[in-house]
Amino acid sequence: DLLKHTPTQHPDYPLLQDALRISQNFLSSINEEISDRHAHMTLAKGENRQLVRDGFIVEVSEGSRKLRHVFLFTDLLLCGKLKKQAVG
Repeated sequence: DLLKHTPTQHPDYPLLQDALRISQNFLSSINEEISDRHAHMTLAKGENRQLVRDGFIVEVSEGSRKLRHVFLFTDLLLCGKLKKQAVG
């Protein structure tokens, strides 16, 4: 939605396009691997941890932007970074 409302001349437009492409590629690979059993984890105390929501944010630090994937579980907030893959 952000990309739809950003003028193509805006300096962030190419960065938003990259973030969308990376997000879609990442989510496609995750969707291929994930199954229902990954949505629930059993903790040592026998409690169930459920994935409530996940999504992407852009971390801005000292002028650089980094795409982060955030997972909200019932008892945990997890922030991950995209691992660069070796070419070849």
